[in-house]
Amino acid sequence: MGFGGIGSWLVYNLASIGVGRIIGFDHDEVELSNLNRQILYSEQDIGRPKALAARERLQSFNTNVSIETYPIAITKENLERHIPSDANVIISTVFPLEYHLNPFCVRHKIPLLAQGGGGYSPSGVIVIIPYKTGCFDCVEDPTPVWNELLHKVRSRHGGTYVSTTTFSPIVSLCANIMAIEIFKLVTWVADLDLCCGTGRHSIELAQRGFEVIGLDISETFLQIAQRKAAAKAISVRWLCRDMREIPYEDYLNLIINLYGSWGYFEDDGDNFRVLY
Repeated sequence: MGFGGIGSWLVYNLASIGVGRIIGFDHDEVELSNLNRQILYSEQDIGRPKALAARERLQSFNTNVSIETYPIAITKENLERHIPSDANVIISTVFPLEYHLNPFCVRHKIPLLAQGGGGYSPSGVIVIIPYKTGCFDCVEDPTPVWNELLHKVRSRHGGTYVSTTTFSPIVSLCANIMAIEIFKLVTWVADLDLCCGTGRHSIELAQRGFEVIGLDISETFLQIAQRKAAAKAISVRWLCRDMREIPYEDYLNLIINLYGSWGYFEDDGDNFRVLY
């Protein structure tokens, strides 16, 4: 969320390192004052939607990356409609949007990274991994303290004072840190328990230190598995999917399918589709 100072540097980095699919939102237009720190734009882009200009710039140097941009302001009210629930990582560079995104990310077990720019930057880069770290429900809203500090500074230096986090080297540094953290998150490898049922083997593998994905078509079984894992404080990524649609194939170290879950499709082509 956001193609401003931090957001533009960040997606530039992500496209450069070959992140395969990027979806972004920004409702603003390019202004002259943006050009000192927003790397994706030039004087020719002034007055154009940032979402359009950003997409064209990114595609101009890496056509292998799928880039979708939308001139939409993501809000607490509309985020459920626009943000895919199967995203690998969600990023907010528009404080305090991360506080609104937090329940969505926790519910869908999606890592959340946040760092706002400009006058809305009360924190550094924050990485939230649901059920492995704290979340924004654990962090007191810093807005009141930030506003009090800003008031004191303006009382001393004048009412026109603005915070200096829009200084280009600082903005690019924050974006670089975020890009490194995202790189670590999206290059993980995992073991897939295919047709995991109520999670017996998924949980056992996770207890032994493996990064595990449990996939099953039954929401009822997965709910039982989630409760069992939570009772043992075990982290497993549960997915409700058809076994013919295995996700993250490039990131799987091992796929296990124990006992009698395979071979029951009426069409043998579907059975072999799972294998190959």
